[in-house]
Amino acid sequence: MLDKEIIDRGIKYIIVDDIPHFDVNDIKEKTTDLLVKGTKVKNIDGVPYILARDIRLKTEFDYLLQKTFNPNNKDKEN
Repeated sequence: MLDKEIIDRGIKYIIVDDIPHFDVNDIKEKTTDLLVKGTKVKNIDGVPYILARDIRLKTEFDYLLQKTFNPNNKDKEN
């Protein structure tokens, strides 16, 4: 979800608890490995941001859950 949304909407930063954590240009190749919870997209001064409650790297368990509940989703695995 995150990687497609970042590319389609031109997201510049990911903010967690009001602190900018990631510049998307630095992490674009790694976005499929991020799990972001409680997200909403907001424009701040014309720049799109993802506001998140929590962000972490996906684990093997997260990939198994995704395959179980979204078997038609062709998410890249590294």
